[in-house]
Amino acid sequence: MQGIMTFALVLLLLITYSSSAETRDGNFLLRACEVAVNVDTKATESEAVNAGYCYGLVTGVLGTNRVNMTAFGNALFCTPAVGFPTSQGASVVVNYLNENPGKLYLGAVSLAILAFRKAYPCK
Repeated sequence: MQGIMTFALVLLLLITYSSSAETRDGNFLLRACEVAVNVDTKATESEAVNAGYCYGLVTGVLGTNRVNMTAFGNALFCTPAVGFPTSQGASVVVNYLNENPGKLYLGAVSLAILAFRKAYPCK
């Protein structure tokens, strides 16, 4: 029963958090995170904003997962450490999106979660 409650709470948090983020699809997320991963001092203002979107989304997904693990002992995915770098998270997302182009129509938050679940499944 506690597992169902935890899942419901995480789902509620993600829906609340992602209501605006899910208006962005995988195509946008891939472009944004590619810019973030390939940091370039010559990036345009728009590219820099998009890189910030990627880092913010990755930070939000990682943070939500960490809160769920800490508060309820149930994580959606299990990254190697608490100090998991956001830049590495952006790389995880880019790799997943490049390997799964058929899913780019999905929302950005959902895709980030799927990327982390594939890269860092809980045992």
